[in-house]
Amino acid sequence: MSPLARLAAERAKLLSRAHAERAEIGHALEPLAGALRVVEHGWSGLRWITQQLARRPLAVGTALLVAAAMRPRRALRLLRLGLGAWQTWRWARKALQ
Repeated sequence: MSPLARLAAERAKLLSRAHAERAEIGHALEPLAGALRVVEHGWSGLRWITQQLARRPLAVGTALLVAAAMRPRRALRLLRLGLGAWQTWRWARKALQ
């Protein structure tokens, strides 16, 4: 058997094995499909919100300024909360990459 034929046979065997493993994993994760669908929907909603905020920085800045002027203590609390959330988001993104 030539080296190319051996490689082709090995490749076919590995592809078959990968297909079987994917099917097995898919079958094992079927009970989680509903929860994963909810997570995916939430993730796409969050992505849409961040895109909208990025497109309208002036509107976001104006809303924050108005909120800060109306309730300075609450604005500082929200600022602290937002900063913590942003730092957590950056950490999680870096950890998951």
